[in-house]
Parts: sequence; structure tokens; C-alpha cells
Amino acid sequence: DFEFPVDTDTGEFIPKVFRRWQQHDPVEFLPKRRNALHALRGLYIEVGSQDEFHLQYGARRIHKILETYSVPHHYHEFNGGHFDMEAPRARGLHWLLKKLLKHNGEGRRGKLLKSKEKVKRSRS
Repeated sequence: DFEFPVDTDTGEFIPKVFRRWQQHDPVEFLPKRRNALHALRGLYIEVGSQDEFHLQYGARRIHKILETYSVPHHYHEFNGGHFDMEAPRARGLHWLLKKLLKHNGEGRRGKLLKSKEKVKRSRS
């Protein structure tokens, strides 16, 4: 059952519904979850500076929260709107690919080094 935090006929504010919406708002819940944020391997936020849904304001606040808690992340605000995603999508995929390759490479190197150490120990 979907409810708006305002009456769609009169525009009257409905505080009870708004409080439920706030429970799902990253600006509201991120400060309470800062320990979990530090466990992330990567966080990428990208938004258009002329977003038609005004998401840039929330993204800026999230960026500020992450900076306040020293959470590693990548934030990029591009000149465009919500539907101008061709270049940003490519940039985001490039960032993700670099993260995946770095993570997988470190894991393989670590396993390779451990297996070489076992071989050396068994020969001596």
C-alpha cells in the first residue's frame, strides 16, 4: 500500500507517513550505520547537477555525511540531468571494473603467494 507524505488533493502534510518515508532516506539512516559503511569495498555516487527530480541535493548531503565519517567513496556531479546517463554510465562502469580487478587481483596474488610459501616450506 503506497502512501504519499502529503494529501494528493489538498497538499496537506501527513507527519506519520513522512516519518515512515524518512526511515528509507539515506540522509537520515546513514549516520546510524556508519560502522557498516566502513565495511564497504567501494561506494560510487554520481548525479547530474540539473537533475529533474532534484536528487543532486540529497547526493550532496550523502557525500558530506560520508566525508564527515571518513568513508572512502567516489562522488561525481556531472553537468546534466537525470536522463543524461550515457557518459556517466560509462564512467561508473569503468570505476566498478577497476574496483573488481583490483579486488580480484589482490585475492589471487595473496593466494598465489601463500601457495608458493607452502611449496618452499615442503622443499626445505
